[in-house]
Amino acid sequence: MSSTRPVAPWAMPLAVPASVAYGAVVQARNALWSMGIGVGRAPKPVVSIGNIVAGGTGKSPMSRLVAQWMLDAGVRPLLATRGYGAVQGIADEVEEFKALVPDAAVVVDASRRRGIAAAISTGERFDAVLLDDGFQHRALARDLDVVLIDAQRPCLDDWLLPAGWLREPTTALRRAGAIVVTQADDVDDALSARIESIAGRAPIAWCRLEPRTLDMHRGTTVAEQPFAWLKGRSVVVWAGLANPERVVSAVRAQGASVRSAPRLRDHQPYDQALLRQLLEQARGVDAIVVTGKDWPKLAGRIPPFAPPIAVLRAGWRFAEGEAALLSTILRVVKPNLHGS
Repeated sequence: MSSTRPVAPWAMPLAVPASVAYGAVVQARNALWSMGIGVGRAPKPVVSIGNIVAGGTGKSPMSRLVAQWMLDAGVRPLLATRGYGAVQGIADEVEEFKALVPDAAVVVDASRRRGIAAAISTGERFDAVLLDDGFQHRALARDLDVVLIDAQRPCLDDWLLPAGWLREPTTALRRAGAIVVTQADDVDDALSARIESIAGRAPIAWCRLEPRTLDMHRGTTVAEQPFAWLKGRSVVVWAGLANPERVVSAVRAQGASVRSAPRLRDHQPYDQALLRQLLEQARGVDAIVVTGKDWPKLAGRIPPFAPPIAVLRAGWRFAEGEAALLSTILRVVKPNLHGS
């Protein structure tokens, strides 16, 4: 996602009234939910990972980290997700979650309450519910709202959709139990003060998602390489993300020569025509770099004559607050650890 507005400048006279109308609807719905109208509760503790901005702030990678933290503490999470962007039954972020956190349970349903009920009816065992992109899904009560804010695009003074990127007013941050600033190399005191003035609490943690390794796929074989393998290589980058520029920049910063980086939309489906076009552009490169979110839609569809596919795997590096965030989450999902 770029830093520009969701609509063209000429459309702003129409978009601004639409934003005002959208805000009125959001305010009315939030008022009902705040009174408990239409809100159900799960039989287990619920932790939500979300944001207030349309597009990527690292919600799904953070959900994977939190799920692994729960598993390491002996708590089996049930990821309840809507499976956004599913194509022919494949939801890219869900498949990536299953591949990277195989011991967690997963249920996909636009209604998280219905999905959780279905999991219970089939005998699925879980100790806590983890909502991916759940901050606005208030029909399910939660015990902790973890809200992510992108340090490079905080959008704290932006318009609501569709004139701006905000899903709801920034005052919604007051519902957050923990605020995490992502894409941050270090603590930004000015941004921290700004967030605290709106939310009534300072961010609990500051972190950045950074590339770590590459899963190199050629035919049916796969081998892991360090991210530094890219240095001096000629590559193309396929990144169907909200913020693909970050992936391209990271690959270039590692010393790779990026021959092309076609503009793909978030949750890009790879139909045969597009795949043929992309493979033609990739002739002669050392590798095709794709994200873990793109790989589930490409697996089994790359011909043997194509360059190897380098699936980028990333991890979180915390500048501050990792232990505090972990403790806050475990206090909710495993309260006996804290003597309650």
